[in-house]
Amino acid sequence: MTIEKILKGSIALVAIFILGYVIYQKINPETGIGEKGQLEKLPRFKFPKIGGTGNISKSDLRSAKTVVLYFSPDCEHCQALGADIGRQLEQLQDIDFVFVTRFDEADAIRYAQKANLWEKPNIHFGLDVDAAFYGYFGEMFIPSAYIFNAKGKFLQSVHQNAMVKDILDVLEGIPSDKNKSTR
Repeated sequence: MTIEKILKGSIALVAIFILGYVIYQKINPETGIGEKGQLEKLPRFKFPKIGGTGNISKSDLRSAKTVVLYFSPDCEHCQALGADIGRQLEQLQDIDFVFVTRFDEADAIRYAQKANLWEKPNIHFGLDVDAAFYGYFGEMFIPSAYIFNAKGKFLQSVHQNAMVKDILDVLEGIPSDKNKSTR
């Protein structure tokens, strides 16, 4: 086999993969990722519940503003953000928070309890199995906050030492400078 044939075959495989991906995005709008590869809306996600049975999914939310947080229980920035949410929980009742981690379930429960987030009506905890988070949201920075308005429209992701003020600013239309590009 010549190098030319190998290159042509490789290029054809890449083109087929890209075409398949584009078609998948158009056929399956449940991912939240739009035709340009950008997160546009809250996807129809499903993660196993931490500390319980069943799953947490979009249908479990109250159609409120939603913040999906990708976190690690031992990350200092994640702990600071969780504690900040826990301190201000009374003022955040109109926001559903979905915390998702790929790390140990017992550690995630301890994280939630320490931050005063465990078993609160607008706080949900899910486990990321097989990197499903990436398929729904397109990136997996730790920590990350993906912020959606009450209609499920994606507003912005916030990373780099995010705190409640950053989330509230985005919800009020003030862009955060604590972001990275999405896809």
